[in-house]
Amino acid sequence: MKLPIKISEADLHPHIKARMKQRGVSIGEIETVLNRGWDANDAKEGTIGKVLVSSYNADWGGSSLKKKR
Repeated sequence: MKLPIKISEADLHPHIKARMKQRGVSIGEIETVLNRGWDANDAKEGTIGKVLVSSYNADWGGSSLKKKR
């Protein structure tokens, strides 16, 4: 059985922290995507990307969003 991925503040580069704040993303949400998401078809070559769509139902950046990707 594969152990779940856990992330700490120390794992995050300052640029990632800034983007998380800008986009309203928590460490817990990132862990969920890494552990439960599916492979992203559009990941940059040489990287691994994961995708998970979840309910959001809130305003973000002046728009009302039903889902968060």
